[in-house]
Amino acid sequence: MLRLLTAAVLLCGSTAALRAQVVLNEVMGAPNPPEPEWVELYNSGSTPVTVTGWTLHDPGTTIGTLPTATIAAGAFLVVARDTAALRAARGAGIDGVRMVQTTLPSLNNSGELLLLRSSSGTMIDSIDYRSSWGGTGGVSLERVRSDRPNDALNWHSSIDPTGATPGRTNSISLPALDLAIEEAGFENGMIAVVLQNRGTEASSNGTLALFFDADADSTATPNEMLTSTTIPPLNPDTRATVHLAWPRPLVEQGEPAIVAVAAAGDERPANDTSWLTIRAALLDTGVVINEIMFDPLPLEEASGAEYIELHNVNDRAVVLDGWTLLDGSGRIQGTVPMGSPILAAGGYVAIASDTSIYARFVALRESGNVIVLNRSSLGLNSDEDDVVIRNTRAIAVDSVHYHSNWHRSTLGETRGFSLERVSAGSLSNDRRNWSTSAAAPGGTPGERNTLEIDPTTDDAELTAIPATVSPDSDGFEDFTRLSWRLPARTARITAIVYDRNGRVVRWLANNEPAAAEGELIWDGRSDSGRTLGIGPYIIRVEAYDDAGGGVSTGQTVVVVAKRL
Repeated sequence: MLRLLTAAVLLCGSTAALRAQVVLNEVMGAPNPPEPEWVELYNSGSTPVTVTGWTLHDPGTTIGTLPTATIAAGAFLVVARDTAALRAARGAGIDGVRMVQTTLPSLNNSGELLLLRSSSGTMIDSIDYRSSWGGTGGVSLERVRSDRPNDALNWHSSIDPTGATPGRTNSISLPALDLAIEEAGFENGMIAVVLQNRGTEASSNGTLALFFDADADSTATPNEMLTSTTIPPLNPDTRATVHLAWPRPLVEQGEPAIVAVAAAGDERPANDTSWLTIRAALLDTGVVINEIMFDPLPLEEASGAEYIELHNVNDRAVVLDGWTLLDGSGRIQGTVPMGSPILAAGGYVAIASDTSIYARFVALRESGNVIVLNRSSLGLNSDEDDVVIRNTRAIAVDSVHYHSNWHRSTLGETRGFSLERVSAGSLSNDRRNWSTSAAAPGGTPGERNTLEIDPTTDDAELTAIPATVSPDSDGFEDFTRLSWRLPARTARITAIVYDRNGRVVRWLANNEPAAAEGELIWDGRSDSGRTLGIGPYIIRVEAYDDAGGGVSTGQTVVVVAKRL
């Protein structure tokens, strides 16, 4: 009884080992004549397996019995209807391949359940394949991995140039080592490279290198390498993200870069390289609404085009593609089309409802400073309304709540005249910063306003003592004193702190009464009380005289720093 139990245990263990070792690995179910049908077995184990008397059959009665044969560890055995015909069809490409001949079940093109049993009838492996998996038209169906289930994810058409790999490693099988670049991208000055080990074994230490493709030939050469870093070992099916800093100055037009990974024993170098363009982030701030035509004058059959004009106060160009224009109800009244004119540094662009803008402003046809949205209108009310310009991140870059009474009261009829902004640096919603255009056609779309005042530091003085502020509450330069001197005896002032990108971070004074001389205190913090980052900040003071007839401006730079 004990011997029988032991034998049963040994038999079960032996069967389990065979089941784990020998698998159906490739099926040629739809060969091109005169090639016969065939099946490939693979021994994935570390010991030989004798397959004498094993059977291949379908759910019906057709059974093929294997003759005397042994499959060595890591070796293949091709079972064919006619080995001579297979050798003749495959030629020299099949020389040395171990084959046996037997009666095979009919391998239907549409699909088949194929069973592999041991000589004792024990199920070793099976595959219930479908034509949707592949393996048609003279191409075999190959298994990806021997240790994965027999499903559609683990079987695909052979990609070998001959259409099959009898007696060889499957063309779609996973290599022992394949360290690949899955994805590479650039953001905030850093290149992020996602690596994946697509092999079946852990990788050794590798190297990830970054190249500047100076000659734009898409080939990485040693003299083009900028930097490299060591990649730690990766287990199979695992990923790692590696960051590399781009050491060259960023430019808006972009520069070609190549990242390449190298690891000893990598069997598929085709996926070791990735190409990308490194470019400076496009500006999407520092643009102001500079002119509004909300009540155009009809021209013959045309109703006249509504338009707004944008002015770029940055020293870099701004791409407006995808920016949206909204009215007071929050409805989008237009989206800037892709490929529209770029708003140059210090430049102007008019966004018009329709092409009738050219009838009144003929020079725009040749200027390239207009974007036509081809709409019946921009939805601008003739009494008052909100105009909002929003970038592609859905952030409002500027907005104006205009009123028809912002026009000059002495003008009388204002239809057909635009509202022009006086100072790009002054408040967008201050009525004293807007008035009626003095241009003969009624506006200046796409060009400098007739009312525009150049911001200068000659008509006002602003100084900061000390010129640095260290807002860490240690008693050393925690504050800076801002002193102004204005040409007018009395005035109302606005004092604003901007960061290096032109964004407002702190209002120190907002249209407040002020004498010709005075001072303000700044602690290096934002309006919310947050300590600002290290770097330079522009502080700008704007003053209006009592009569509201003039604007004086002055500015200075204060550096937020840390005490060492």
